[in-house]
Amino acid sequence: MRLGSRSSISPPGSTICSYVSFRPASLADDDATLRGVDAYGQAVAGTSILVRSTNGQAQFTLVSGNAAGTILIEALSDRADNDVSNGVTEAIYNHVAV
Repeated sequence: MRLGSRSSISPPGSTICSYVSFRPASLADDDATLRGVDAYGQAVAGTSILVRSTNGQAQFTLVSGNAAGTILIEALSDRADNDVSNGVTEAIYNHVAV
């Protein structure tokens, strides 16, 4: 899911990050989990996570639950500094149904 673009690539250990979460859509998201790597290189998992973004792109994995249906994922980044951990000045977001 591409959020926007930045001219530089974030180095390992940087605080540049994006926010990824589920939006309530169906029972399919009850047992689902998002997994990714945060800005400090640590694995994170949950229904909403902060993940490292590189050149405006955030990588994460959706692990589905047992129920069938659609899961709506929202990704949010900050165009001003590409870092949502310090607040969002100019939001860039995208939704995708899986």
